[in-house]
Amino acid sequence: MKKPNAHRAFTLVELLVVITIFVLLLAIAVPSFSSLMDSSERAQAENQLVTGLNQARSAALTSESTGDTAAVFFFDTNGRLRIVTCVDVGDLPDVDMADNPVTRDVFVPVASYPVVQLPRGWSVRGFAPVGSVDTGSGSGWYEKPASSNRVLSSTTGNWVFPETAYYDPPNTGQKQGRNRQTFMIRFQGGSGVLRTDVNIPAVVLDFSPATSFRAVAPWSEYRFDATDRPEVLVRRAVARKLANPSWDKLSLLLGDDAVDSVLTRAITELALYDENELAGAVGARGLNKATNCIYGGTKVNSAATFPRIDQSLFGTAFNAGELPTRINDWILGVGEDTKPSDVRLYTIDRYSGQAREVLP
Repeated sequence: MKKPNAHRAFTLVELLVVITIFVLLLAIAVPSFSSLMDSSERAQAENQLVTGLNQARSAALTSESTGDTAAVFFFDTNGRLRIVTCVDVGDLPDVDMADNPVTRDVFVPVASYPVVQLPRGWSVRGFAPVGSVDTGSGSGWYEKPASSNRVLSSTTGNWVFPETAYYDPPNTGQKQGRNRQTFMIRFQGGSGVLRTDVNIPAVVLDFSPATSFRAVAPWSEYRFDATDRPEVLVRRAVARKLANPSWDKLSLLLGDDAVDSVLTRAITELALYDENELAGAVGARGLNKATNCIYGGTKVNSAATFPRIDQSLFGTAFNAGELPTRINDWILGVGEDTKPSDVRLYTIDRYSGQAREVLP
């Protein structure tokens, strides 16, 4: 009678061969999987950008009030970019940086259109033509607070970032709105045609998460944050100012000074990109962990309470004056020392409203 064979164990050589094959397979699979994930996220970011623009144009075509609509870009404290469909609900008597009277359009979000959010790590910059940002022009758009180290070029155009989350929710009477800037793609109500003829910055409502200051007037009288029809309160506030010109609280509620509003301007060119790639291209060691971008506070990995570049990411190589040039060169893919760019550049067709990729 034959005895059953004893169980045979792996030899050391066989075990090493198996481990070697596994390591080789892993070395092949990981880059492929990583590349697949990157491609998937890029495709998702591109689709979300197009969706956000199409929503805003659709809202313009179906606008009952024939008011212009816009795709407005926001970057939040959670490190994500969102695109909000907004509609122009009226003219706002405001003041510019020199306290001169100026009339601004005021936009509010359209509740019936969902907010579009890009994948984490992906963002959009808008091209601000030369002379449009406030580096002495007096426009107030992308004004640089005294405590900020963010610099923009006064001699070339700038690819600007949605600086919407970097402000300190105020106590009563504080003016924090001028720290909040962004850009929008604007469509004509009724026709859906791209607006390229509006150069005066507008304001768009984007409510502060703070609530303590809302307990006193004038905020307690106009709780834009507690209604699904903020446009009604906007019109009431504007009507009150028109009926009583001496009422001086409108700018705190809705104007450039208001913490609940963001100064925005219509543009026509966009850049979709990976924040990590931008950081590496401009000499940063990574991203601020609190903001998931190169903006940050005065301490390492702290959130910013005003538009400020996280200098600790650059070390001794930080040069505020050179940074906008580095960003512009990287986005456009120019310059001898510029790292290769995988940025997607888009221009908006005037009549169709479609985002068209600009190929090199």
